[in-house]
Amino acid sequence: SIASDQILSPNIHFVGPALEGQRASIDFPWDRIDHSMPRLFFSMGTVNALRAVTLYQRLIEGLADAPIQVIAAAPVAFFREAPAHWIVQPRVPQLELLGYMSAVFCHGGHNTTLESLAYGLPLLIAPIRDDQPVIAEQIKKVGAGLRVHFSRVKAHRLRVLVEEILYLDKYRMAADRVRREFIDDQPF
Repeated sequence: SIASDQILSPNIHFVGPALEGQRASIDFPWDRIDHSMPRLFFSMGTVNALRAVTLYQRLIEGLADAPIQVIAAAPVAFFREAPAHWIVQPRVPQLELLGYMSAVFCHGGHNTTLESLAYGLPLLIAPIRDDQPVIAEQIKKVGAGLRVHFSRVKAHRLRVLVEEILYLDKYRMAADRVRREFIDDQPF
């Protein structure tokens, strides 16, 4: 478990992702999802979206010719050179979309990380601030993904790491173990 080696007060309980409740309706081109190739969901969150411009460029450079469909929740203006089969929108119905993904590349925020694990998706995390480095290390420690340096990673290295989380079963298997823990630990 992510926290199994930590000693915590008995009044602290890990509850996992918030998967229920009403969400705003967001238009999405569901018919553009390409089921013939692996799909990578990419998001650096809403607060840090503009801070990640250089990373967007590296992502495009590293994956433009890869047989991978990227679905990005990001400012469209920074993805003008992305391949035509990529889907880029400023907002996406993330929770519903994760059911169609093969892996996730994110900043390590709680929502995206926990929701991805709830679907058993391996993660590539580029932490930016706050508790994101801690979350990235926890994911790495349980084997459910990899950590990359947000501002220093090169395009070719991004491609290698994305291919690892997409094609090496060990990451998906570890993410699925965490998913099962979420299900088994439900208090209701």
